[in-house]
Amino acid sequence: VVVPELEKFLTALKEELTLALASENLDRVNSARAAIWGMQGAFQFYPKYRDRNYLNLEQDLESLQGKLLKKKSYMAELEQAMTNTNTQQAARTLRANIDRCKKHCGCSDIELAPYQAKLTALEKELATTEL
Repeated sequence: VVVPELEKFLTALKEELTLALASENLDRVNSARAAIWGMQGAFQFYPKYRDRNYLNLEQDLESLQGKLLKKKSYMAELEQAMTNTNTQQAARTLRANIDRCKKHCGCSDIELAPYQAKLTALEKELATTEL
């Protein structure tokens, strides 16, 4: 049984999943994953429409969602460190989360520049207080 409406919808869904992956926007990824979840019933009745490409997109979205959630958490810690009045603790938190963002989330130097600048300033401050 061919269901043209389902085929059209799945084609549009695949396009949206691909765009969500490219956007690296957590809200868009969450919406795309919710759409996948909503399609589970249709796939029970029409399993032939759940092709390999769709499964790969679903897995890629799940992976990206995890990465973006980690990034969100690291960025929140970076923001918190920016206002921390304990210089040593702020520097330690900034250093650790800048490294984590680069290693685990692929954050760019441009994205991390304000935090790196704050870390450099804190390290200079710590160096002068140690003298």
